[in-house]
Amino acid sequence: MAAINSLGIGSGVLTSDIIDQLRAVDESNIIKPLENKITLANQKEDAYKLLSSLMTTFKTSAYTLDGDNLYLARSVTGNTDALTVTAEAGADVQSFNITNIDKAEKDVWNSGVISDTTVAFQTAAGTLDIGIGIDTFTINYTVASTLDEIRDSINNTAGAKVTASILEVGANQFELVITADNVNEFITFNDSNAAVQQVDTVTLADTALADGDEFSLTINGFTANYVASVTGGDDINTVNDALKALMDAHDFGSGAGNDFTISASVGSVQTITAQTAGTSFTSSATVVNDPSASATMSSVHTTANLYQALNLNNIQVAEAATFDYNGISITRSTNEISDLINGVTLTLNQNQAVGDSANIKIAQNDTSISSEMSIFVNSYNNLITNLQDMTKSSRETGAVGIFQGESFVKSISRELSALIFQVDDSGKSLVDYGIDVDRYGIMSLDVDVFANKFVTEPEAMELFFSGNATTDGVFTKLNDKMNEYTGYKKLLSNFSDQLDDRKDALVSQYDKLKASLDSRYEIMTKRFIAYDAMISRINFQFSSLQMMIDAEANKNN
Repeated sequence: MAAINSLGIGSGVLTSDIIDQLRAVDESNIIKPLENKITLANQKEDAYKLLSSLMTTFKTSAYTLDGDNLYLARSVTGNTDALTVTAEAGADVQSFNITNIDKAEKDVWNSGVISDTTVAFQTAAGTLDIGIGIDTFTINYTVASTLDEIRDSINNTAGAKVTASILEVGANQFELVITADNVNEFITFNDSNAAVQQVDTVTLADTALADGDEFSLTINGFTANYVASVTGGDDINTVNDALKALMDAHDFGSGAGNDFTISASVGSVQTITAQTAGTSFTSSATVVNDPSASATMSSVHTTANLYQALNLNNIQVAEAATFDYNGISITRSTNEISDLINGVTLTLNQNQAVGDSANIKIAQNDTSISSEMSIFVNSYNNLITNLQDMTKSSRETGAVGIFQGESFVKSISRELSALIFQVDDSGKSLVDYGIDVDRYGIMSLDVDVFANKFVTEPEAMELFFSGNATTDGVFTKLNDKMNEYTGYKKLLSNFSDQLDDRKDALVSQYDKLKASLDSRYEIMTKRFIAYDAMISRINFQFSSLQMMIDAEANKNN
């Protein structure tokens, strides 16, 4: 002992080695057994944590197989690129056919081509109201407003309902695109400034009109040609009239850019005028084969408001979704329909090709039940094999499990096995559904038997597994039993408290005995020091006496 390493110097008998040897014997008989017990208690705490985790996992499996949602789960087959169907738990098992899908669309408008997004392009100031649904958003603009600024103003003001963007469709060619955020909502525009009409003037001239002179007039892509016949009485005015007649006879259709009139010729001049304010169109005039003839055209198209300056066109019209459900025509204002079939959602992804159909089947989801049963089997085997290891006692090898003497732990596997493999009143057990246990206690699942029973006896399986209002299923009983084990102040928790109490008692006993030994050997050390001093004094006195005797003897000699 370091504190008394000089012990025995005086006597040469009562050394620190003697005290160390005495203490080692006491510690071996008193302290070491307690240390071993505390080590075992710590190991039991670790083993309990594993046991508690395995029991919780197993309880979760039992709870899942007892729950109604597992048996109400549904699978869907028959989805296509055009249609995705999902079914909630409990939705009716059924089949249906979906055809003629025409998905709902957003309203989309684009502007005419503008060459620079950073330069003003209209000649007036005002406001442009954008209406969508019940909402109206007012966009302010000035003569200095650029396309970039108009886009930003639309997004800042009406961004909750529409999105404005700029596309570069070609070199120095930009278009503003305004898109509704939701399908089946129409966008309307109302400018505070009145629109003006486009007026194009065509002037034909020929200083020496001759037979065969050919004139051409083009409006919105349609070209009218007329070959002059002077011998037939033509002059430049009759050429104009003939071109007008050809244009009048052509059906340009309706819509922006097609609504215009052509005036009668007056002194070789024709005027093409838009019928509706704000309508834009293109026109041109040429002389084909007479160098002495000429055709000129002037265009007056003042953009008095922003709407007209943008020359907006409705390139995709908002529309509702339509399709046929089992031959019945259905219309909805969205592409996600959840109010047609209870618990079923239809998502329209794209328009369906003519003749295509989606044959949908909603069935009970056997995959989820089979998967949960496999999880249950695995969790049971993990629990049972660990319980066997924890409670084993082998005469051959002498191996003993950490909980070998714990009757509570031993009882767990016995009680669970009795519940799991019970036979109900109708003589059925889990064995009938492909679930069995071998002689080592390991559970197995015959997936073929299980799947066949699920298909042929789904109601009977659900009743045996989960029960009903009057009858408890096997997993209902098992879940109830697991509730007795797990949770606050339940059997496992109480067992954990017992382990803690035992360990605390051992630690307390160890501390007391350790302190007692420390005190005993502290006293013993002090006594040894005193005895050593006494022996040292006696030895010294004896040595002095011996010297006197030796001196006296020598004197006599």
